[in-house]
Amino acid sequence: MKSLAQWMVQEGPPSKGKMWLMYWISLLIEAFYLGIAWLTVSNPFMHYFTIAVIALESYHLLWLGLSFRRFFAGRAPVSRIFNWRLERMSALTLFSYSLLLVITLAFFG
Repeated sequence: MKSLAQWMVQEGPPSKGKMWLMYWISLLIEAFYLGIAWLTVSNPFMHYFTIAVIALESYHLLWLGLSFRRFFAGRAPVSRIFNWRLERMSALTLFSYSLLLVITLAFFG
């Protein structure tokens, strides 16, 4: 968090735009990735798993967007931008989903 705070101080006001740009690009990449996965795989389990990942990522990105708004409005310190438990759960779920997707495509696709 210290590095993020230092970067934001060095960048000044443009850091806000860059943070929001990163947020929206990540949202678009995840939507594209999960959409392509949904269309590519016909396995019912993977469709249910995709729905679960979409739900988790929607919650994750909603929480992160609200945290950005609170931080940039001056209502939260930089240390409260990220919910690290949610970040870890999101990362682990996306990794597991991607691995399972590759296995499904390699052996059952």
